[in-house]
Amino acid sequence: MGPGIMHYRSAWKYEYFPDATGAHTYMKITCRNVSPALSLSNISNAAFWSSNNQYDVIRYFPASGYKESPNGATTAKGNSSYFCSSTRETGANSWTTSFSNTRAYSTYFDNDYYLISVRLFTNP
Repeated sequence: MGPGIMHYRSAWKYEYFPDATGAHTYMKITCRNVSPALSLSNISNAAFWSSNNQYDVIRYFPASGYKESPNGATTAKGNSSYFCSSTRETGANSWTTSFSNTRAYSTYFDNDYYLISVRLFTNP
């Protein structure tokens, strides 16, 4: 790799933990630095994630839902959530990360209209 090219690789594991009452449903995201030579079949093996995990970075995101207005009811609480970043896309839209029981993804969202959770950590 040439100068300025990153020499690091990481593997990410997304796990959805539902709660029957909806009070404690969350997404757990685990990140691990890996060798560029590591194959996808290694990463998809459960044994990969259960050992050598002392340097993993783990974040928990509660299924806090969102509101469509300050006085409105919370929607999707206990099932899914949106988390706002500080990065604006255009106008009132900011980049967000979202999850539900079927997927996790990043998109942009009208954060000035919808009331969603704010990311509670920053990049170092």
